[in-house]
Parts: sequence; structure tokens; C-alpha cells
Amino acid sequence: MARDLSRKLDAPLVVATVSRLVYDLNRPPTAPGAMPSKSGAIQVPGNLNLSDDDRALRASEVYEPFHAKVSEVLDGFDTPPAFVTIHSFTPTWDGKNRETQLGLLHDADPRLAMAMMAISDDTLVTRLNEPYSARDGVTHMLERHAIARGLQNVMIELRNDLLTREDDVARISSLLAGMLTASLDLQPESA
Repeated sequence: MARDLSRKLDAPLVVATVSRLVYDLNRPPTAPGAMPSKSGAIQVPGNLNLSDDDRALRASEVYEPFHAKVSEVLDGFDTPPAFVTIHSFTPTWDGKNRETQLGLLHDADPRLAMAMMAISDDTLVTRLNEPYSARDGVTHMLERHAIARGLQNVMIELRNDLLTREDDVARISSLLAGMLTASLDLQPESA
């Protein structure tokens, strides 16, 4: 999804190279959820009983290089870019079905999320700050890279059952590209 959206917007993309169960790059090293010992009701054996040294080593090997690369990409722009993160979530969590299909999350700067909400249609069940919000501690990427630089930003959450087929991924990435282009008043890429 992110690769397709990046291509459609002709935008750079920095991709995690490890599962969020190894290190959730949207969490600072001090956050318990950065290296979760459980995912839902399932234990993550590789994260049980990590020492402070183990956590520090993993942060230096995974977290720091990733965030350094994001900073490097952002520093390479002549004009301030928008900052967009893409994540997926499960349709069911903790025994509850999630109606939301597309979540548009923001932290301290709601401009881009609100602009996208204003033009959203009924193609997908779209909600602001669902299934998560800044209160859940999930906006570290926005805080560290966008808020600190004054960049318009949004965290996009897609329900992962909508991303199982290539044609659905292409359709949804086109929808998101259109929403971002219109919300940022960009010129669409010529076909």
C-alpha cells in the first residue's frame, strides 16, 4: 500500500525493515510498547524479560537508523513537505469488531487530517482519530518528525482486511492519493 501510494504521489518512502513486534518504530525507546511482550492476548517470546541493555541495543540497531533515515529524507527538501505515515490494523481487537476502515489520526496539528476528513466520502468508513488517537501514544512519528518541524501531517490507519488483494490495494491507494492531493492542493501527477 505505502509503496503504491508513494509511487502515485512521486513521494519518498522510508519503510520499516522489521516487524513492529521486534520494534514498533512509532514508539520511543522508553515506551513499554516499543518492544511489546504481548500482542493482544499472544505473548511475543523474543521480547519477554528484555534487559535494559537488550532494549538499548535493539533501539540502536533498529530505531535510531530508521529515524535517522526519516530525518535525512525530510532534510533533503527545499520546501517543507507534508509528513504522512501509513499503518494497518486488524478488523477485530480484544474481541470487538472495528467498524472503522480508514482512520485519519493527528497529534497537535490537525490540519491535514481534518482536510482529508472534510473531503472523505462513503467509499470507506472513515473516522478521525480511530481506531487509535494521540492519547494512545501512537503518534511518536508525527511528534518527532512533523510537529517538531511544523509540517502538515497525518497518520493513516487502514483496516488490513481491505488490503488482501492487489486490485483493492491499487483502488485504496488511488483514493488516498486523491484525498492527499486535494487536501494539500497539489497538482496531480500526469498519467
